[in-house]
Amino acid sequence: MSKEDEIVEIAVVGMDKSVLYHSTFYPTVDISPMASKVNHFTKAKLKGSPCIKDEWEKIVEAIGGKRILCHNTPFDKRLLAQT
Repeated sequence: MSKEDEIVEIAVVGMDKSVLYHSTFYPTVDISPMASKVNHFTKAKLKGSPCIKDEWEKIVEAIGGKRILCHNTPFDKRLLAQT
């Protein structure tokens, strides 16, 4: 994926599989064709979604000191930093 791509969706799911937080986000840059091919999102499709910065406190609250299990952590950390 490109060095400009941003996170366009986050889900926080509890160990009991309950959804603690889920949202799509409107990116500040265009979604690269490669990313769109993988995630099936376009900037137009995400119109009306909040910006991630406006949701950040809700995300942090949903995590709330819980242990975090990640898949593909280096990629996710890079995208968080880029976003």
